Amino acid sequence: MIKKVLSVVVALVVLLNVKGGFIVNAATVNEEKSIYEKPYIESVSVERNTNKLLKDIGDISVKEKLVIKGMKVPLYVTFDSQEEAIINIRSNKVVQEVGRIYNLDEISTDNWLEYYDAMFDYMESPICPDWLNEGNKDFRVLSNFFDIYENKEKNDEIISATSVFRKSKNALNIDYLMLLPYDSFNQVISNSKTEINKESLKTSVLGFDVNRGIAYATAHATSPNTTDYKKFSSDCTNFVSQILENGGVSQIKYNDENKGWWHVKKSGFFGDKHEHSISWIRADTFAKYMGVTYTTTSNVNFSNNIQVGDFIAKDTGNDGDWNHMGFVTDRHSYKTNGYYDYKVAQHTTNYHRWASSDDNAWDKIGADGGRYGRVRR
Repeated sequence: MIKKVLSVVVALVVLLNVKGGFIVNAATVNEEKSIYEKPYIESVSVERNTNKLLKDIGDISVKEKLVIKGMKVPLYVTFDSQEEAIINIRSNKVVQEVGRIYNLDEISTDNWLEYYDAMFDYMESPICPDWLNEGNKDFRVLSNFFDIYENKEKNDEIISATSVFRKSKNALNIDYLMLLPYDSFNQVISNSKTEINKESLKTSVLGFDVNRGIAYATAHATSPNTTDYKKFSSDCTNFVSQILENGGVSQIKYNDENKGWWHVKKSGFFGDKHEHSISWIRADTFAKYMGVTYTTTSNVNFSNNIQVGDFIAKDTGNDGDWNHMGFVTDRHSYKTNGYYDYKVAQHTTNYHRWASSDDNAWDKIGADGGRYGRVRR
């Protein structure tokens, strides 16, 4: 799901012999020398992007690229005007409903995350009206809005981290690269002589008992296992990590949330305390850690290339950031409405439903301008 912007780190060990960065005008840089010595952020002519659901909310575009190792890779797409976008989303039916129920101030740059959290809290509550579900267009518009609106902060974090590395003598590592959109991340990794620590990728090749995974997913899709695990307001990745573990895949444990893939429950005098790696609970980090082996913007193609027991990812706005996870428990062997219907177990919102269901929006992701991903397999 959408994340509060934090430093994204994972237990991959990558060292590149480059340092720091800052924003520059491309015309003032000797690229032949600079791009191989130190990465930097280059302002570019606006590269316009389209998002069908956001056409009435605001224009979006790529405005910066990271120049590194002889490559120019884009940062996240952002609204051309954050202020205009926040004003235009105020008329959204879900925004108005959530604001009314939770007595929130008018949505703004200061409180939009409150609306995000309240939206999913409301959707899990018994008083949520039937019309408010993942298939509702206003919900899908608002989800796309959140996915793009957060990107300015993510770009600011990349720019800040680039400046820090440029001023330091430290080698650039994977923690920094993990901040990038997944296409940019993959391009830098695949085009550099970088050795990724194989230990970090063990979970993508270890055996997974599909039947055990399905049994756990079926039991806890709508009844979260709060005895053994913590439940988050954005719980989708925590849930698929639980499925993976209960399907027989061992954790890779460290005493550092920035490394490995793990969860620990500690019982004490004041109750239970849960600790996690970032890859256990954050969708984009989980996807990069486990590996995304297939992507498409077509639900038909997606249904052709998934099977029972697959972990699946959604990039709502196709902006380079996986923001939702699910698990496939069943799939038809015949086509309905032009695709092979598949059943998804997920959290936030919590359900176990077929993609063709009115309140399951997986079959609408591609048509709305999003992207699908298949993880691990």
